[in-house]
Amino acid sequence: ATVVNQTSIDTVAAAHQRATREIAEYGHPQERIIFTTSPEWVGVWRAGDTFLLQSNLLLDSQRNFAPGLTARFMILSTTVNFADNGYRQWQVTAIRV
Repeated sequence: ATVVNQTSIDTVAAAHQRATREIAEYGHPQERIIFTTSPEWVGVWRAGDTFLLQSNLLLDSQRNFAPGLTARFMILSTTVNFADNGYRQWQVTAIRV
């Protein structure tokens, strides 16, 4: 839980207004990625783990949208589907941290 210690918020309405403003500004991640692995990829993805994404094809918002992204992402959720021959195919949702 996050606690905001600000004495100028003295009513429930003021606290609600502040919370609504902060959720609008900070509530959604700036960069989110969803990808699916190929069935032959061997490994496990777990929510909470981080990984380094390196791509020359993606734009980097923290470098004025210059081409080329090297950034750490944290996994929010994963889904695994089982394919033929015992292979697994992962769908991963992650945000930039």
